[in-house]
Order: sequence, then structure tokens, then C-alpha cells
Amino acid sequence: MVALEALNLEEVTLRRRDHLHLVPSSYSTATFRVGSNLAQRRAQRSRVLQRRRRVAALLVSGLVLAFLFLSSDPSVPQATGVLSNSSALSAGQTYVVQGGETLSTIARLVNPEHPSIALASLEKQVGSSVVIPGEHLLIP
Repeated sequence: MVALEALNLEEVTLRRRDHLHLVPSSYSTATFRVGSNLAQRRAQRSRVLQRRRRVAALLVSGLVLAFLFLSSDPSVPQATGVLSNSSALSAGQTYVVQGGETLSTIARLVNPEHPSIALASLEKQVGSSVVIPGEHLLIP
């Protein structure tokens, strides 16, 4: 009876430690190695990472190109160019009005010597003496 009780205690302790297994000393560690060697696994991992980097670079460049394509404003002529706060305004260019600017300050940028001539043509183009920030003006 004592032997049965000892056997039962031994089974209980073995059940609690199911993750521990006794391995006979006759086994060699080579029998447990399965798979490719380390150099092959590193080379394969390097190829996978390189492929991921290429795909990520292609996605980023595609998104940038799509953003640039979609953000171009078709209402602004591309040949004339858009200027803002530039002192070298010439005829035929498009000027974007900034906050705090008036027609007289823009006329002084266009023709510093005789701003009244540029002011008259700008007022004629706009139809009033008031400009709104962000408005596009064609320089006379």
C-alpha cells in the first residue's frame, strides 16, 4: 500500500511538470537539428527584407507622384507662373494676393516709378479697389 501511495505521488509530480522530459544520454544533438543552416536562413531573411524595402519605396514614390498629379491646379496657367511677394513682377504673370495687401501695394510692386498706371489697370481687371487674399491677378 505504501508503494501505491508513493507511485501516486510520483505521477502527480510528473503531471505538474509535463514540460520537463528526460532524454537518454545516447541521443546526440545532431538528431534534433532540423532545417537549413544559419547562413542560408540569414541570406533568405536578407532577400525578404530587401524585397520589402523595394515594395515600400515603390509605394511611397507612387503616393508622392499621385499627390503631385492630383494637387496641380488646372485653373492656373502653367506657362505664366504664379508669383507671391516678388519684386520682379512682369506683364503676363499671375500674382496671388497675400493677406494685408491692397491694390496700391501690388501696383507699387509692378511699377515702382509710376504705380498709378498699374493701379488703374488692376482696378479695371478686378472691377473694384478691394482684393481678397488668395485671389489670382494677371499682371498688366
